Amino acid sequence: MEGLSKFSDDVLNQAIVECRDFCEMPPSLPQLIRICRDIKKRNNVYVTPEEVAPASAELAEANIKQCKAFLF
Repeated sequence: MEGLSKFSDDVLNQAIVECRDFCEMPPSLPQLIRICRDIKKRNNVYVTPEEVAPASAELAEANIKQCKAFLF
């Protein structure tokens, strides 16, 4: 059961509901860990920060030159 200690109660509850709804047999511990990992990935969506600092003009110019070098 140590494998489940890294998951929150909310993730474990969601895993139990998913097993109840979609599994014919009770899952083994590795299967339950996989289900918990999948739920954790679904719940942790990357959100970009609201404020993004603009790049400096020098950096933008250097990147444009590099892109042109690749294209031509």
